[in-house]
Amino acid sequence: MALQSNTGFSHLWRAYIVRDAPEPTILAGSQSLFKVKAKGDSYEVEALDVQTSDFIKFQWLDELEGQPGLAFELFMGNEQTPMDHPDTLAGGNYLMINQKMVIHVPTMEKYSFDKDRNHIVNYITDGDALAFLPDQSIITFPGYFQTWNSNETPKYGNALISYDFKKDIKSVLPYSKNDTRLYRPENLNLPWFNTNFEWDTSGTVT
Repeated sequence: MALQSNTGFSHLWRAYIVRDAPEPTILAGSQSLFKVKAKGDSYEVEALDVQTSDFIKFQWLDELEGQPGLAFELFMGNEQTPMDHPDTLAGGNYLMINQKMVIHVPTMEKYSFDKDRNHIVNYITDGDALAFLPDQSIITFPGYFQTWNSNETPKYGNALISYDFKKDIKSVLPYSKNDTRLYRPENLNLPWFNTNFEWDTSGTVT
């Protein structure tokens, strides 16, 4: 019932084999996502994210030489992409789900972060993961200052928002679009990040 309560379709949209999981494991769902794990001669089902409207979004955090790959959403199969067999999830060790959970695939350990969606000095995330700390503990996203609930005029409207997803700690670094030569949104990418920022010894973006 939790799977189908909001979609109007009485079937799974997709099922993904998690290739490098320590036990036979499938992630399956529609707008909600469930983990199905082999357990002896049976199986165990665990809800990972039950939601009512958004598509499930995945992103490997360490797919491209230790840095984030492209995010992708869970869609229903069609004539071009039929779901006559499960797809395979592979590409890294750290899989992010809906920007609020990270699974370490070799152990299937889960880390939830930003659970309360609290804003820091009114900055919020705006886009997919941009960079991943080399020690694999901190994710950095693009962000911006939201004005709908504030009369404040910030010095910088853009920011980098970082999460230590294992400790659920959040930090914000506002920056100048002029100083970082961010003239178009498509230029906000990893090369731009590496040109203008670096990680200090504490794992903070500077």
